[in-house]
Amino acid sequence: MDHKRAALFKELEKGYGSEVGDEADGHTAFLALAARCKSDDGLSWSHFLSTIGRKFLPRVCQAVAHHAAAALGDGESTVEAINSLSQGVEVSESGTDARLRLQVLTAVTEFAAAFLSSSKLPAPDALLQTVGALHSILLMLHGTEAEGLQAAIAAVCEQWWLQEKPGREAVITQLLPYLLVKSLEESARPRDVRRVWGMREALLILDFEDDSIESLTELLLRCFLHPLYALCCDVCVVVVQLSSLLLFGYQVSAFPWRGSPFSGVLVWSAPGCDRRHPPDGEEPATVHQGSC
Repeated sequence: MDHKRAALFKELEKGYGSEVGDEADGHTAFLALAARCKSDDGLSWSHFLSTIGRKFLPRVCQAVAHHAAAALGDGESTVEAINSLSQGVEVSESGTDARLRLQVLTAVTEFAAAFLSSSKLPAPDALLQTVGALHSILLMLHGTEAEGLQAAIAAVCEQWWLQEKPGREAVITQLLPYLLVKSLEESARPRDVRRVWGMREALLILDFEDDSIESLTELLLRCFLHPLYALCCDVCVVVVQLSSLLLFGYQVSAFPWRGSPFSGVLVWSAPGCDRRHPPDGEEPATVHQGSC
C-alpha cells in the first residue's frame, strides 16, 4: 500500500478501528478525508475503493460503520436533532452537535454510493450493517436540512436492491413507501414512477395480510387513481392488478416481468388455488406491451 493510501487509512480510522481517540476528533478527520475525496480526483472514494482490493475492503467498511453508528447514536433522538436544524435550532448531545452528525451520515452515504457505483467486490457485512442502519431512519428524516441525506439514503437502498446485494430484503420496508410517496407528490415526474417500477419485484416478498404495511397498501391504492401512473402503461397495469388483488383479498405470486420487462402473464394466488391458474378457472390476465 502506498503512502497516500496509508494516510487515508489513518484518517479513516482515527478514533475508531485500529486507533483509540476522541469521537469528535474522529468525525472531524473522517469529514476532512471525505472532503478531500470529493476535491481530489486521485483520491476519490471510487478510486480509493477500486484500488484497495478485497483484503482491505472489510477494514475500510468497518471503520465507516463505526462512524455511522457513532453519528446515529440511539437513532430517534439523533434524527429529531437533525430535523430541528430546519427550524434553525442547533441541538448538541454526547459532545457532537446535530450538524456534525448530519455531515458524517452524509459522508457515510456517499461512501456507500461510491462502493455501489465502482466496486465489483462482494459487499462486506459491515457495509450491509451500515446501509441497514441508514435505511432505518429513512422515513424519520424531514425538513430542508435533512432532505438531501434522505434522498441519498433512498438512492443507496434502491441500488442495493437493484444490484441484488446480500440482505437486500432489509432495505425495502421504508424505501418502498418513500418512493411511492415521491411518485404521488404534485411535483412528481415520470422518472419517479419509473423508480417505483424498478422496485416492483420487492412487492413479491411483502405480506399484505400484515397490519404493519397497511399504510403501504393505501399508497398503492392511491397510485391506482393517480393520473401520472396512467401515463406509464406497464406501471399502470401492474398497479391496477395489484390494487384489485388487495381489495379482493388475492395476492400476486408472479408478475409480468418474469419473461421480459414489459410483457407476460399475471399469475394469481389465493387460499386453495393452484398458483399456475387464476381463481374460478378464469384465464390469466395478459399484460400488453407499453412504455413508461
